[in-house]
Amino acid sequence: MEEKIIIFQVDNRQIGVLSPRPSPHFQDFPTTLTASCSEVFRYAIPDGRCVSDPCRDLAPAMAKPKPVQHRAKVAIKDLPSFFVKLNADGGEHLTRLALRWTILTMVRTQETRFAEWSEIEGHDTSEPLWRIPAERMKMRSEHLVPLPPQAVALLREIDRANIYRAAGNMKFGRFLFPVVGSKSLTISGNRMLDVMYRMGLRARRRFMVFVGWRAPC
Repeated sequence: MEEKIIIFQVDNRQIGVLSPRPSPHFQDFPTTLTASCSEVFRYAIPDGRCVSDPCRDLAPAMAKPKPVQHRAKVAIKDLPSFFVKLNADGGEHLTRLALRWTILTMVRTQETRFAEWSEIEGHDTSEPLWRIPAERMKMRSEHLVPLPPQAVALLREIDRANIYRAAGNMKFGRFLFPVVGSKSLTISGNRMLDVMYRMGLRARRRFMVFVGWRAPC
């Protein structure tokens, strides 16, 4: 059991316990905690409850946070050549449609894979919308995706390619990208990733979740 210490006066000797820990998991913790403590001290100075902010003298001793390593992305200048390669890809048409849908809606592959027609609202109106339920979102909150004209046009193409929906087989037809024989009943993320590999993007392994498409925007 940890010993509780009552402190009547706080100075840089007490704040000094926030020195960086060796574990990489706590590398940013001292900096974040020091900043929070500093806000408390600066708030207390005007009315005399605190004389100074002891945290301000710790900055030189704090470990510098590592530079943020952003995910790989497709540069804007590379977009035309990317789409030329995508249109020329010899893989399955459904896979190219799924990849294009992911790009246009800027969602994760998980949301694309399990997209259902019941989630599409007003596709024939001036305000088409894709309403993704909370249980399928990473943050567990409903996500609304306004659909641009290009996505609506693509949606019609996806509909024409969905033979199960046309045949009334809603076990598969309820999905935008159904695949018979798949345990999930839908397209897999690896299928879309394979397209990227065939287009020469194999080295960009971090691109596999397709967040790179949100970076150029």
